[in-house]
Amino acid sequence: LENLDRAIELRPEDAAIRQERMLAFELLGDVEGAATEARQLLSLGATGTAAASLRFRIAECAQARKDTTGAQQALEATLEDDPESAAASAVLEDLLLDTGQYERQLERLAVQAERSSRPGRCQLLWRAAQLAAKHLPDFERANALYGQAIEAADDALPLLRERYGAALRHGAIEAARLARRALLSADLEDEERAAITRELYLQLR
Repeated sequence: LENLDRAIELRPEDAAIRQERMLAFELLGDVEGAATEARQLLSLGATGTAAASLRFRIAECAQARKDTTGAQQALEATLEDDPESAAASAVLEDLLLDTGQYERQLERLAVQAERSSRPGRCQLLWRAAQLAAKHLPDFERANALYGQAIEAADDALPLLRERYGAALRHGAIEAARLARRALLSADLEDEERAAITRELYLQLR
């Protein structure tokens, strides 16, 4: 590291030396030093996936300092540079859920779903529906998202079951009736069909 320090003094705008210095800091476990070098490299004009990788390091440093706002900003910037970064997307999702930013995460899932094709679109809409039902809680919105996920699904049965259960838990009587009808129209095992029919009978008694 001392040799790299001397090299940087002589050539402060040499990106290759900065990169080596950043990696050296990482090997030493010095996340602050690595983040500082990442910022310097960004200032030298890094773009695209290279910039995304640097911003992700800055986000990691912010998380180590318990700076959730800084981490969120860096992760969102990472995804602007590289929208396909699965690592940044996963870390940002965890951060948003941990800090109760459910609406923000729902917006992210909706945008990702618009950009995706089957079956990825179905999975994203399904997660959005679960989020709306459990954390907002907004069953009307969740029900609409379940419907969109069902339309995009190759196998809709798990979604039909979950939407029916969610409607019952939220006391959405009409939605539960429609969800039950859709579920009974699906290819169910005799035992499951009988259980749903028995449940309906008990409700009507």
